[in-house]
Amino acid sequence: MDHEILALRDLAGDASLTGIDDRRFCIEIQTEDEIHLTSSNVQAVILPYDYFDDALVVQFVETYLEATPLPYECFSLTSAEHTAIIYSKVLEFLRQEGGL
Repeated sequence: MDHEILALRDLAGDASLTGIDDRRFCIEIQTEDEIHLTSSNVQAVILPYDYFDDALVVQFVETYLEATPLPYECFSLTSAEHTAIIYSKVLEFLRQEGGL
């Protein structure tokens, strides 16, 4: 998955992204404390299907986190289109779980 990490690094450092996009809704937390992802604070994990082809990812999500995997197809789309897919997955999950 190195190419995906490199793509995220390039995206984060791209000074040409001065326009408004949905990443402005992200929350960034910087702390010296460790943040533990556990079954008590994670309900679902949304990732492209390719990630769920990795047995370690599936084991972490389903066994350690006891979370619901919510995979989505990853096409060569704009970030706004990926965001729409992710929002749709979250909305569907919340409806099924009675969160809405």
